[in-house]
Amino acid sequence: MRGEQIMSLVRTRLAGVMLVAALLPACSVSSGPPRQPIRVTVTRPKKSVVAIPRQYACQIQSHHHIEVRTPLKGYLTAINVKEGQAVKPGDLLFEINSTLDKDGAPIASDDPGQIKAPFAGVIGSLAVPQVSAVQIGETLATLSDSSQMRIDFKVSEAGYREYERANLTQHPEDVKVELVVNGDKFNHTGKLEPASMNLSPQHGQYTLRADFPNPDGLLHQGQTGTLIVSLTQHYALVIPQQATFADHDERYVYVVDKTNIAHRRRVEVQGEVDDLFVIQSGVDIDETIVLEGIGKIQDGETVQYDAP
Repeated sequence: MRGEQIMSLVRTRLAGVMLVAALLPACSVSSGPPRQPIRVTVTRPKKSVVAIPRQYACQIQSHHHIEVRTPLKGYLTAINVKEGQAVKPGDLLFEINSTLDKDGAPIASDDPGQIKAPFAGVIGSLAVPQVSAVQIGETLATLSDSSQMRIDFKVSEAGYREYERANLTQHPEDVKVELVVNGDKFNHTGKLEPASMNLSPQHGQYTLRADFPNPDGLLHQGQTGTLIVSLTQHYALVIPQQATFADHDERYVYVVDKTNIAHRRRVEVQGEVDDLFVIQSGVDIDETIVLEGIGKIQDGETVQYDAP
């Protein structure tokens, strides 16, 4: 019996030591008061009519631009225009004598070759500024019809789909096309050419076209500028920019659930208008997001707020 009593005593003491060991870690951690809910201001996404501007570097082209070339070999005997001169259809531009002697000198002719303007436009730089011998097909000048200008610009596939969804053929009023040249906005708006929407993509990009009237002749062939195309969205989901925060080039918000817990969530921003972000995805209109106090909370924390 004495041996059994000793074993029982050992087991009792061992159990007591194990209990103390189990309790020691819990006793070593300070148990302060739980963190109180963080007071924040909240809001909800809204549906709104917005026009999202897209900017494209561009080069301006005349609606009709050609190089005036010699139709025959001979001697350019008359230059009847100057650089920058406006001409009408049928105006005489150049005269060429195609009758030459054996040494290549022009022989007087009653019917010299005449080169006339095929359309109304403006003469560009003169490639041959003085009378001289010319070869067939040689460029003499350029002629541009600048009454209307065109701008070809490239968009990504995602950008193209955005224009496609806008259904601009049926709703041309939903697009605004503007042009900035030398820092100044051109005083006429343009028009997106629907036919250009049918062009096939090249190298993953689509080429679209915008046309601008040029009644005052302020735009010129080869000018560069910035094209601004704004598409109207009638049911865009928007949130204040201050309700978001950035992390590694991504945008996030804190969405508050029904138990007042804030959850960090990434949102995809489609564009920005004034102090709003237009949201492509990430939040719904019936959700609550933190507007003020973002810097005070962490993912999974409980917040306190007044109903928006």
